[in-house]
Amino acid sequence: MKGKNAMLRNKELHDFLCERNAGLTEQWYESLDKNQGGIYGSINPNIIEKLKQQNIEFHNRFCSMFIKEYKEFLEDFLDWIVRTARDEDRLSTPTTAVLQDFFQTQKQYLQLVEEFASIQGDRVSKEQLIAWNQGITATINDLLLEFTTQTAIAAEKKLNA
Repeated sequence: MKGKNAMLRNKELHDFLCERNAGLTEQWYESLDKNQGGIYGSINPNIIEKLKQQNIEFHNRFCSMFIKEYKEFLEDFLDWIVRTARDEDRLSTPTTAVLQDFFQTQKQYLQLVEEFASIQGDRVSKEQLIAWNQGITATINDLLLEFTTQTAIAAEKKLNA
């Protein structure tokens, strides 16, 4: 990923994505399978609001991959990952639901990048579009691995307490 970081940088794409964060969160929340248990199935309005705020923060941080160095981007994201992975409500959420959550988010970004490229027309090459798509996929993979690691650490600490 490090060598391709320059291919990912695009302030216009960053702004395009960030302008859609609230809508992405609402779309994401509506698509959740609320029967899976854990935080996604909560009917408590405070938990739902916290969940949505965590998601908006995710999007704000994720968009920055298109304007920051990858190492800086990941370091900034680590704070969100650790806090979210340690969240009591999240610890009760099945791993399969978390995986589906990340993959749904990846799908949202891939669709938005396609939309952005379509609007830009000839200003976005096929190679650029491929680099963005690969960057999104690789980044979601990196974040998912780190999130899973941090969740396991938090669960082990809770078990040992």
